[in-house]
Amino acid sequence: MFSLIGPQLAGLVWRPASDNARALWCALWLGLLASVSFNVFDRFAYFVPCVGMAAILGVLNLQARLAAGRLTRGAFNGSLAAGPMLLLCMWGLYAQGVLHLPSHKESLPYRDDIHYLMVPWLPDRSAAAFAQHYEGAAPAGALIVSDETPLGALRSAQAAGLLQGRQFEPCDSASDIGMFVRGPGAYLPRTSYCERIVERYRLNKLMVGYQLEPR
Repeated sequence: MFSLIGPQLAGLVWRPASDNARALWCALWLGLLASVSFNVFDRFAYFVPCVGMAAILGVLNLQARLAAGRLTRGAFNGSLAAGPMLLLCMWGLYAQGVLHLPSHKESLPYRDDIHYLMVPWLPDRSAAAFAQHYEGAAPAGALIVSDETPLGALRSAQAAGLLQGRQFEPCDSASDIGMFVRGPGAYLPRTSYCERIVERYRLNKLMVGYQLEPR
């Protein structure tokens, strides 16, 4: 919701006069209500087009209503940075322990979701750290089975030269896991979206994720 701070707030609140702009305004509100009521963990992705539409309408509204002048131009330019600066301040308060914000019940290893989603322009090396961990934790020939998000980091690392000799499989289509369990090892970074695997194998908790063992 902090992403609406700035010119986009004007686009959300002020109802345009022209038919074309009013159609965009109605689409903005329909998208906003739909994304807020859609109870999924990545609802922010559905919210992004709403912010874009609100920003377009907000800039048009402010340009039409603000008188020309250095002071109003400075206020308008400053409003463009209001949202990112507020998000950065919120992140700083969270990082210092002043604020406690909600997070996923099972987030990705090494990734701070508040950092990753709230201030995505700050450097983040969590995917590289995750891949480096499995470079040492999973021996050559081992299988790492996971949902698609961790697999993306692992496949990228393998394309860059790490994790050579390791096999990757998505949870929903992995086969012959037992062969790896009995051999070089099978590893599960997190249980999300992998209920079928969790039901079939015993989970040996490791520093990151689990090693699959026969029941």
